[in-house]
Amino acid sequence: MTTTKENVKPKDLTFKYNRFLYGALVLLGLYFLLFKKDISTAMSNFGIALIFDPFDQKVLWNNRPAYQQIWLIFHLSIVFGLLGIMLYNWLARQPQILSRLCSFEWVFVGMQIVYRVSETKRCIAS
Repeated sequence: MTTTKENVKPKDLTFKYNRFLYGALVLLGLYFLLFKKDISTAMSNFGIALIFDPFDQKVLWNNRPAYQQIWLIFHLSIVFGLLGIMLYNWLARQPQILSRLCSFEWVFVGMQIVYRVSETKRCIAS
């Protein structure tokens, strides 16, 4: 007859899987960004890679070392930067939307932002 130990816990492999998937999605994002020149696919791969945190997920954000926080914030800023480039390129292909946006003049009045239509203001892209 065999006996089992009650205190034996299965090995936690999520850290290795997360690090592998994070690296694979970052490399896939770099491939689409540098070789295929597809910003939207690269942005989505970089964003999905953030789901698989390459560092220990059991450590709270405030308890993480500074280099981990800096790396993850830098990674997120790349995703937002690619999103901004993608939206700018989309707006550049939509001249009617861009001309409407450029005809507004945004003015700060107290704590509110008020806009008015400017007849003389020209948009660079139009």
